[in-house]
Amino acid sequence: MKIQWIVGAVLAVNLMLSGEVIAQENAQGDALGQVGEGRVAQGESVEELVRRGEAAREARDYDEAIAHFTRAIELEPNNAALYIKRGEASFSNLSSDREAARESVIADYTRAIELDPNNVAPYIKRGDILRFAERREGREAAIADYTRAIELDSDNADFYVKRGNALLLLGRKDEAITELTRAIELDPNNADLYVERGNALPLHEAIIDYTQAIELEPNRTSLYSIRGLAALELGTLLNGDISFHRRGLRLLFGDQFTFIISNAGLGVGKEIKESALADLTRAIEIEPDAIYLYRMRALALFKHFPERVDEALADYARMIEINPDAWSPYSTRASVLEEVGRIDEALADLSHVVEIRPDYLGGYISRGRVLQTQGRLEEAIADFNQAVAINPDDAMAYSERGVALKEQGKLAEGAADLERALRSGSRRRAGRPPSCLRTRRARSGRRCRATPR
Repeated sequence: MKIQWIVGAVLAVNLMLSGEVIAQENAQGDALGQVGEGRVAQGESVEELVRRGEAAREARDYDEAIAHFTRAIELEPNNAALYIKRGEASFSNLSSDREAARESVIADYTRAIELDPNNVAPYIKRGDILRFAERREGREAAIADYTRAIELDSDNADFYVKRGNALLLLGRKDEAITELTRAIELDPNNADLYVERGNALPLHEAIIDYTQAIELEPNRTSLYSIRGLAALELGTLLNGDISFHRRGLRLLFGDQFTFIISNAGLGVGKEIKESALADLTRAIEIEPDAIYLYRMRALALFKHFPERVDEALADYARMIEINPDAWSPYSTRASVLEEVGRIDEALADLSHVVEIRPDYLGGYISRGRVLQTQGRLEEAIADFNQAVAINPDDAMAYSERGVALKEQGKLAEGAADLERALRSGSRRRAGRPPSCLRTRRARSGRRCRATPR
């Protein structure tokens, strides 16, 4: 295993970098045959039904789109392109009944394959559904679909990326890296492919691939942020005193272990983290109004360079200057101010949060906590009351209020709140979301990155 991150969320693997590929696959699907040759007796044509279905899908009326494509299939049941179009609409509508919709999508792509087994599009589309199945056999089936697609079109780099990512989900890292390397060989000037392979490599090797991506696209901000986050993580490893648990590190980091042991304690860690800040600064220079970049740099400064807290606060101030109506910069700056003992300023920021977002219980809970640490129990309890009013089922609101009530001497009321919190179940503390810079390892086994594929 190796160090990983969580960003953001990560949204969603396979969206940001594959728009052109999706468009290409849609074109391939359309190439199965011209839908709608002639009009049926009732005066309703397949061509018109497809046009309506595509318009409905564009308008995100997926149920309507599915209905139009279904009617078209009734008129031309052997037209593979129609099943692909209905499958695409059903895939977009997965949120309605996820399991049933997924099975419907797979069935449509399977039928398209039966009707035209030499068309690459339905294999890729079905593989994309199967790849994220929870069961291992689903991912194995996805690999089989990608393999068939590669047999039909062996020069498409993105197909190797998809198969490589599916192999990663199965823990077959070496095979995945081979696939991603093949993709690079096919399209060596594609920066995204170096990012993909970098995400599969140990950190010290990943940075080399991220650097190659930057050389190809030197004005792309996301690439600097990706390399910067990787450098921060690697620098943190190299800064620590790790000599006392080498065996555990070997088990944890695998092929990254030798590099870490060789460089730890040599002053390399701080230098690498400085380079990470330089990357984030360069990204800001390219995109000076991107709030997320200032947030990343502020978090990096606060966590890795505590002596430079004023620079972190300046980044939060710049975020507020760019968008004074955003509540998040006030909330995160309040955490920093509280940490360095500037309580009044932290409370002022949290008051801004609840003014901008009066329905956000996290703002009340965060302000209530700070008030509680200052002995201002009545005010703290008032904030916790407001949080409970916003969400009567929030465990953290009851827990915080219960502690404050007991501290105030109201033992029975406090115990009742704590009991209610236990019944509601444990939850993540409101207002303190995890970030890529705070969390090292994701259960998915994938590194947090700004440009998912």
